[in-house]
Amino acid sequence: MILKNALHFSLEIWGYIFCIISAICIHISRNINIKVNRTLFFLLTTDGLLLFFDSIAWFFRGNLGKTQYYILVVSNFMVFLLGYVLLFVFTKHLKNYIEQKTKVKSIIVPIVYALCAFASILVIISQFTDFYYYFDNHNFYHRNTWFPLSQIWGIIGIILDLILLYKYRKYLSKKYTILFITYMLMPALALFIQIFLYGISILNIANTIIILLMFLISQIEQANTIVKQERLINEANINITLSQIQPHFLYNSLNIIRYLCKHNTEEAENAINDFSDYLRGNMSALSNKECIPFERELKHLNSYIALEKKRFGKRLTVQYDIQEKEFVIPALCLQPIVENSIKYGLMNKLDGITVKISSYSDKKNYILTVEDNGIGFDYDNVIKDGKPHIGIKNVRDKLQLMCNGQLIIDSKINIGTKVNIVIPKK
Repeated sequence: MILKNALHFSLEIWGYIFCIISAICIHISRNINIKVNRTLFFLLTTDGLLLFFDSIAWFFRGNLGKTQYYILVVSNFMVFLLGYVLLFVFTKHLKNYIEQKTKVKSIIVPIVYALCAFASILVIISQFTDFYYYFDNHNFYHRNTWFPLSQIWGIIGIILDLILLYKYRKYLSKKYTILFITYMLMPALALFIQIFLYGISILNIANTIIILLMFLISQIEQANTIVKQERLINEANINITLSQIQPHFLYNSLNIIRYLCKHNTEEAENAINDFSDYLRGNMSALSNKECIPFERELKHLNSYIALEKKRFGKRLTVQYDIQEKEFVIPALCLQPIVENSIKYGLMNKLDGITVKISSYSDKKNYILTVEDNGIGFDYDNVIKDGKPHIGIKNVRDKLQLMCNGQLIIDSKINIGTKVNIVIPKK
């Protein structure tokens, strides 16, 4: 008996350590799928706590004393309760994984949640009625008449999750479908065996093996996703940089500088500084794989605006309302938006335009706004005109890939255009 207790204690403590280390790795790692990783983190944490309390129950089993008795009561209660919490979190994890591709619209999910809540209430009641188990005078745990019912709730929940998995199977990769099925069938089999086989925590061991496999596959999948995203970011950086160094802009800027060299050498020096800062910002963007401080992006934008104001003079007015600076943004995401406002806003508008650049934040997001009173355009027609619109597309891609941001365009003909860049707070 002592050897069996020691073996269970050792196995479950090591399982607890592995689960907690894995949970910490997920917490500190770069999260691509935030919701999926969050529920995987809670799966590992819940299973780790379950193993910890079960190991305590095995360690103190048969040890006499009032303190030991209360430790046994608490630890066994937590083992039963955390089993239902584990089912709840797994269902949430399955739902989040499916919702990477499509919205889950099924009554199965709330039924499983309700089942877990009901089963947890019965565990609490059992502490006062010995409904599921009891302890004898020697502090040994014994199953009671209704113990099989405690396992049946879990089996029902797993069957419901299997139905949910089957319903949405086309939205899951083959690898994860097999993993989810294995996770559900192994514990279901372990639950069934545990009803008849007393004294071995088969269910806990089965859960831990599968959850750690889920963690391993998740990390491999995330590493592959990061590599793919970095490649896409590099491509977007190159495309944006090349699109910004356009011949007509270079010619116009150099012609302005040449004119100023003859007529206003001081302004020519300023223009050369602005031009070199602008080119430097474009070149450095090629190597930026992470977001940069907003103030650096704003500095690059100011260099561009200074050159354009020398070109268009009083026809171009730029206003700033910068309320928020302490955040980061993908490089070269703001300047292409302002360039579009100037380029298309001034089209056929001889009296000039005003471009307003704002930044602020709410509880969830940092928001950048570029608004002009130019001629506007029909956004739907622009999307369908067959032209590539590389600048806007790459800005949208970079925002999505690097910070899960959004680009929202609202334009009205003869009224103007408003573009919002929305960046979620960490």
